[in-house]
Amino acid sequence: MSGRKLTEAEIMEIKKQELERQRLERLRIIKESTTKYNSVLDQVSKFIAFMDVSTENNIQPFSEIDELSIASKTLQNMVKKISGEAKQLLNQPLPAEANDIDALTESINIALESLKNDFDKESSQFAERISIYITGMTELEEGNELSVKLAELKKQEKIDFSNFSFTQVSSEDVLNKNHIMECVMLINDESTDKKDKKLLMNYVKDMQDYLDKGNEKNVAAQRLLSTYTTIKSKVQRNIQFYNQLYCDYLALSLELEGYTDVSIHKKEDFDSIETLAEEIKRLELIARKENEHRYIREQIERVMKKYNYNHLDPIELQGSKKGTHYLSEPSSNVDALPVHFFVSEDNKTIMFEPIGLGNISDDEPGDFNAQVLNPADVSHEEKAWIVQRQEKFCEFYPKLLEELEKVGITFTNKKVFEASLDTARVMKVKGKHSTYKKSTNDTRARVNETTQKQRSLN
Repeated sequence: MSGRKLTEAEIMEIKKQELERQRLERLRIIKESTTKYNSVLDQVSKFIAFMDVSTENNIQPFSEIDELSIASKTLQNMVKKISGEAKQLLNQPLPAEANDIDALTESINIALESLKNDFDKESSQFAERISIYITGMTELEEGNELSVKLAELKKQEKIDFSNFSFTQVSSEDVLNKNHIMECVMLINDESTDKKDKKLLMNYVKDMQDYLDKGNEKNVAAQRLLSTYTTIKSKVQRNIQFYNQLYCDYLALSLELEGYTDVSIHKKEDFDSIETLAEEIKRLELIARKENEHRYIREQIERVMKKYNYNHLDPIELQGSKKGTHYLSEPSSNVDALPVHFFVSEDNKTIMFEPIGLGNISDDEPGDFNAQVLNPADVSHEEKAWIVQRQEKFCEFYPKLLEELEKVGITFTNKKVFEASLDTARVMKVKGKHSTYKKSTNDTRARVNETTQKQRSLN
């Protein structure tokens, strides 16, 4: 008769390769969905940034003109409301399944199109009002306040008076305000890493200095524009690469959800492309290990159910070493003990332990839901009761290993600890009832028998 069993476990290489192929296929499907999801969120972010730029350069300036002030402020409030609703689209929880991600992506896309239509409708009505005033500019006397302010705004190139829309760059040859607006859009992009943001902010400052001094056509300004154009292309490539990496990151994080304590971070939480790449490398290692751990757990659970045990419940054991603990209770055999399983963090060591079970109160302090009792707190009678019932698992244990070896899990360095009153343990678990049945004639007889065996061994 024996108590705890300890063994080194290894998944056969051919089975590891098969598991990895299956994992990568699941990851590919999730990544397809996260790529579409990330693309739609990117459109939402660009729409918000576009509204910010439009408000600053195409709407807000008209609040300085009495005849357009009310309309300008009304539109600014409307844009603020639309922007707020768009930002809410960025903060919805991401589901773990591909089909659910696709459904969320579609709903965000529909909402985005609706918000775009609202913005286009409101801004178009405002543009019509502006057009009426611009048409009447020629009829106004020279020096009229309205005429002067509109002419000044036009001179500053803040407004595309023809169609009231933000244009990327009106001229690649001459530095102008639109270059700054474009640069600001890149800075505000969540996929621009912090080093690039800092670089672009310097360009905004330098370009603004040239424009403020009216030197946008001199040689130095043209040289600045040329280097900015080169840097812009590099930043745009980095943004594209960053987005691809972030989709990998999202897929991996979702794959690990529920198996490890991995939280999903937003794009802006990473300092650089290198930081994001390092996090992906870390998650890849965890994902492969978790995939193998899940396989071991599922196969143990399958065999345990075959021999009338329930599924494996994960437990948080007080003071436990790194690794994962599970508890499986017998489904029908009243003489069988629950089995405590431990799988080490590297999946290399597995412990099987038939154990007595007690109940831990729900108001017990601590972040655990299970604890092993001090041997001194377990009665002699209960220890003997446990030792007698460990025999059932001893008969089953070789069959368990044999079944697991059939599915590619091999075992070496097997250690078996002799069942005894000294090694019999009781684990208290929240929500579980005690397995120990108080003294009966049968129990007393078994206690005496066990005690005699122990004395004879000593």
